Amino acid sequence: PQSNQWLVASYADNKIWKVDNSTAAISELIKPSNYKNDVGYAFYSHHPDTIFILCDGSLLLYLPQKNKWSKINLPSPWNNGTVTCMATDAAGNYWLGTRRKGLIVYNVLTKKIWTPYKDIKEANIIHALEYDKASNCMWIASYSTGLHQYNFADSSLRHIQRDDADINA
Repeated sequence: PQSNQWLVASYADNKIWKVDNSTAAISELIKPSNYKNDVGYAFYSHHPDTIFILCDGSLLLYLPQKNKWSKINLPSPWNNGTVTCMATDAAGNYWLGTRRKGLIVYNVLTKKIWTPYKDIKEANIIHALEYDKASNCMWIASYSTGLHQYNFADSSLRHIQRDDADINA
């Protein structure tokens, strides 16, 4: 949408709504009929002209300026996990957090998928991802194991320990 609009996903109704900030008008963003069964759970955008709609086992790509849609299907066994969050690293890989399959990384050019570490996969539910360009790392927030930092320089993974006794933590 334009800069004065935002999107809302209603996964219970399997609908996407556009909301205009200046007029408060709400309208449905109609998906093409071949994507009607793809339920959107969240959105990701790393460029103003590109919106990803995160679904079960796939990503819908929407280009609002051209009103074009496409779909990236994840291969088995990742195709049966809900994609909950997304980030893009400096190499253009898509980092995908899922509800049942943990963390996966998808290379758009080669179509290959890999998991950085098994302990992140065992975290099972990834809530948030954020690429930190200044530190060249990916921040990973999971439901069961907390916060992790993946460092691209040495491919290391660090679990960030929380000290509950520290009031600044």
